[in-house]
Amino acid sequence: MKVVSVTDGDTVKVLTLDNQIIKVRLAEIDTPERKQPYGKEAKKALSTLVFGKTVDLRPVTIDRYGRTVGHLFVGSLNVNKQMVRTGHAWVYKRYMKDKTLITDERLC
Repeated sequence: MKVVSVTDGDTVKVLTLDNQIIKVRLAEIDTPERKQPYGKEAKKALSTLVFGKTVDLRPVTIDRYGRTVGHLFVGSLNVNKQMVRTGHAWVYKRYMKDKTLITDERLC
């Protein structure tokens, strides 16, 4: 899969191997919306990590908006965790399953 668009700091569009575009919401994290303070910075950080790159998507669920919610990897880099580690995202505790994200959040 290839990331063809970055909507904001926690949402991208990917082109699947069968040429379908799907919207992906990064699981277990949240970022400011585009027009909120630091929203542009979060989007830029995610863009730097994934835009135009081949990613591995590990889906978790489909949300109420029809988006695939999951974890993105560029090689061995867990993009969701990296966004938290760099301070561009915080843990979405309501949906958190990976408890190590709390440690990542505290370290930034």
